[in-house]
Amino acid sequence: MGTAVAIVVAVALAELLLSGIWAPFYFRAGIPVFSRTLPYRGGRNRAVDADVLSKTFASSVVSSIVFRAIGPEEIAFRERLLQLTFIGYAPVMRGLIRFDEYSQQVTVRGHANACPLCFLATAVGFCLRGPSGGGFEVFPLVPTVVLLFGVVYAFQAVRFNGVCKEVEKQLRAR
Repeated sequence: MGTAVAIVVAVALAELLLSGIWAPFYFRAGIPVFSRTLPYRGGRNRAVDADVLSKTFASSVVSSIVFRAIGPEEIAFRERLLQLTFIGYAPVMRGLIRFDEYSQQVTVRGHANACPLCFLATAVGFCLRGPSGGGFEVFPLVPTVVLLFGVVYAFQAVRFNGVCKEVEKQLRAR
């Protein structure tokens, strides 16, 4: 089980690094777990600005959402790293806003972070070993972990919907 824990830690550190340096491929790839499409009439003078979005989603109660342009038609976003807040949680997804002039759509997508998935797989594996193998009973731990992930996902989905509404508002204002 020590190897599994080491893998979870390594994945967490890799995600922290990739997210921290705003690696474009990290925000473009992944398992999509949230997606919403908005109408977009194009134009290079798009009214949606990463800095304005970051100021809009600054918070001291929950982690601020920070935004950064990673391409001419893409803005990546995530919770601010290592921010001390009243309500803290480990995010289960990161986001990407993609402006597509050809299809006249803006897509706001959330990709699953790998660390929570590795943690869940490790917890399930540990439970399946059972008490005689040094693990825990399956019943209390696995549903609790799944419920916790569901609650964090629901919380983030509400926040991602807020991003969609703000993007839509800024597009209408231009």
